[in-house]
Amino acid sequence: MNDEQLVIGKRVSIAQAFNAIALVSALAGIMTSKGSSEDQTILSVIVTLYASVILIGQFLLRRNSDAFIMFAVLSVYVWIAYPLKVVVLLHDPMSSWVSHQLFEANVVQREISDAFYTVVPGIIALFLGFLIGGKSRSLNRGGKVVLRHSYFIAIILALMLLKLFVQTFLDIGLPGVKPQMVGVPLVAGLLDLLTRPTLFALVNLYFYCVLRLNERRGLLLGLCLILLNVLLAVRVGWKSELVIQGLIIGFYLVDVYGYMEPRRRRFVGIAAIVIMVATINLYTFVAEYRNYIVSGRTMSEAIEKAENREKKSMSSLSLAPIYNRINGIDAYYAAIKLGKGKTFPVESLFSDNVMDLIKEKLYGYEKDKAVTAFGTTQFSVLYLIGGEPLLVVGCFGLGWIFSCLTMWIKDTLLTFETTFYAYFPFLCILWVKALSAGGMLLLYFKELVLILGCLYCVERLCCQRQKIWESEGPNTANTMLIAR
Repeated sequence: MNDEQLVIGKRVSIAQAFNAIALVSALAGIMTSKGSSEDQTILSVIVTLYASVILIGQFLLRRNSDAFIMFAVLSVYVWIAYPLKVVVLLHDPMSSWVSHQLFEANVVQREISDAFYTVVPGIIALFLGFLIGGKSRSLNRGGKVVLRHSYFIAIILALMLLKLFVQTFLDIGLPGVKPQMVGVPLVAGLLDLLTRPTLFALVNLYFYCVLRLNERRGLLLGLCLILLNVLLAVRVGWKSELVIQGLIIGFYLVDVYGYMEPRRRRFVGIAAIVIMVATINLYTFVAEYRNYIVSGRTMSEAIEKAENREKKSMSSLSLAPIYNRINGIDAYYAAIKLGKGKTFPVESLFSDNVMDLIKEKLYGYEKDKAVTAFGTTQFSVLYLIGGEPLLVVGCFGLGWIFSCLTMWIKDTLLTFETTFYAYFPFLCILWVKALSAGGMLLLYFKELVLILGCLYCVERLCCQRQKIWESEGPNTANTMLIAR
């Protein structure tokens, strides 16, 4: 058994272990809840059925490493956002923002199981669609990849300067703030996508390439660029980039662990731990800081107010605020309850019609003035448009699209495997974001197209492949540097 097979075997074991632990935890939570014995039995059967589907999927994909990882990520998200969240709400309905702001806690506790029953067919259809999706091909693209560090760094720094400019002078890329009109249609959206998700992907692409290719220089610089990008996001109140960066670093460490020298392993491992601990500690602080920024305070005033609030709260070490931000069964329940009896066109998949249900409930006629959005999950949009039939068919199609697009990006679009695996965790997160939103599929498609276009250009400009061509002579070889 080679090293790659051992790695795949470990990943399968970890995924199966999580599936088993989640199942046992869910069943234990269901059996200790205050619901009727009939509800407990039905919930237990449905959760066990879901776990069985995941186990079968893991078995079928065990030889396809990339599809297996994405399948595992989606299953972990669904476990956390749906079955386990149902259990949490059965025991403590006030743990969700839905009980705080939309409905009575006892109503949520009583009705959340019924909402879960309606979404399960869609969830299972999503994974079945994923299983019959695209098949990965193992392409032999031999040769060592060589980085052009100066080109890479110049592009990243240029985008960072652009990000600082549009944040400061155009109010573009600020959470809760309407951007200034720039005079040309779609330019504000383009600048936002370039300076946030695209820059985020490129910074991490450089860092991953340095790790994966064991480049002698660039490791410390790559970490500094990551830190600088996170600071540019946090200074205006973005929490998501802080959380996602911690996850990305952890993924990279696991993925390239076998490629790195022992000294680098320790260095990157310590950096990953520091970022993850900082994420947990700073999440609540950044949330309070953003609220004060949006209310019109200066940055120094916002920092002072957030620090004072944090001292009183003493909850910065809790994962509860992060967990509460994961859109799942509570958001789905709120959407289908508020949208009951209303008619939604198919165009709702590409608009924010369903998400506006919650804004209308909270802000009434002033909803259009509120610069915010509430994810209601893609499941709720499909259900409100066409009921259970469209929910099942639509989710099956989404799962198939996720799988096929991923394999096409890897096997056809991108030249270097290094580029694909650097973007791979972002792609997994993008699919999770698409599932947890409510409509707006076209927006995520635009983001994907722009990022892939930039990656396509950057890898041809900043990466080269070095191949060894052996001549007919027995002991001669010529080295050619092929610029892609």
